[in-house]
Amino acid sequence: MSAIGISGVLIRGPLAQGIVRGVYTRDSLFTDSVRKNYNVGGIYRKEFEERIDLIDKVKAVYGTEPMAELALRYVISHESEPIAIPGATSVSQVLQNARVGEKLLDQETVERIREILRSE
Repeated sequence: MSAIGISGVLIRGPLAQGIVRGVYTRDSLFTDSVRKNYNVGGIYRKEFEERIDLIDKVKAVYGTEPMAELALRYVISHESEPIAIPGATSVSQVLQNARVGEKLLDQETVERIREILRSE
């Protein structure tokens, strides 16, 4: 698309179905059809645990930042200027998500988070 002067990246699910928000832990028991495969013995359990581990690594460095805000800022701070489409279950989450666009991360922070995510 960039050959014709148009570029765009759309990020769907940047909060990993609530995992980044801290809604779920390793001990969570999922009963809904979307997440039940994250349970122990489920086909996506390993992926779920890997996501929790990555979030814990980021928290170790940026623990004072709300993880959902940090994750969304990380996504929209990419040089491709992507659009993030996070989910929300309350008005306060919608407002929090909207405020994220007021401040991007500096390049040093983006690189540091990228290093953490690639360390796996």
